[in-house]
Amino acid sequence: MGKQDHSKSSHAPPGLLSLAALCLVGIFGSANAYGTTIDLSTLLSNPSFEGGNQVAYGCPVGWTCGMEGNPAYSTFTSYAPTSAQYTAGSDGLSSGIVPNGSYVGTSPVPVEGSGSAMQSSTLGNFIAGDTYTLNLWVGTPKTIPFCTDSAGNIAPGCVAGTTPAGPVSTVTLYLLGAGGQVYSQGVTAPAVGQWELETLSYTASASDAGKAITFEIFDDSGGNNQIVNYDIVSTPEPTSLILLGTGLLFIGAAKFRKRTVRS
Repeated sequence: MGKQDHSKSSHAPPGLLSLAALCLVGIFGSANAYGTTIDLSTLLSNPSFEGGNQVAYGCPVGWTCGMEGNPAYSTFTSYAPTSAQYTAGSDGLSSGIVPNGSYVGTSPVPVEGSGSAMQSSTLGNFIAGDTYTLNLWVGTPKTIPFCTDSAGNIAPGCVAGTTPAGPVSTVTLYLLGAGGQVYSQGVTAPAVGQWELETLSYTASASDAGKAITFEIFDDSGGNNQIVNYDIVSTPEPTSLILLGTGLLFIGAAKFRKRTVRS
């Protein structure tokens, strides 16, 4: 029998397979060595404030909104921005006017004072060592979308369609447990007409374990004619990253096979 030519093997080299195995082990290890990473957006009800889920100027379904002064209206609502408020595909967005869906959360309503929105019933309890994350887009519209609350009150000095006086002065994200504050993170609202991505990340301590999780967005305009928008997006799950890495491995192996067969 003739001598076989091993230089034209169609198999990926052991080195490539070993490297791939190490990468997968690293991904699994990073996901489990220090507890589980939990994306709060997968636990929140109506996380991106989508249309059809709220009454006019009312609190978005799934959320509990803070009231300021007059209980007839919520200080946090949602609406569908247009090109008057944002430029499509700008400020880090791959496409569209808003980061996710068509609607965004907005506060305060009307455009003065403070507002808040929170959820707790679907978020479970803190587990020590687990890391809780959330990707929150924060935006300042180019024009004020409306000035009237559900009771027909018009914010003093507000004119719909005009440019806001500026970004709201205070935006704070809270994780609460058993009625007390566990973690807070200040956020700076971007310039008029822009969106900015903010990431909340907190690893629960032993003292947090077992406490019911509450997530809250709080803002304070600091003056008249100031408003802020919110949108929440999910982050890739570790499983998705593993599948992506495996896919890249097979693509690389296929290319190597073609190259060795042709040589």
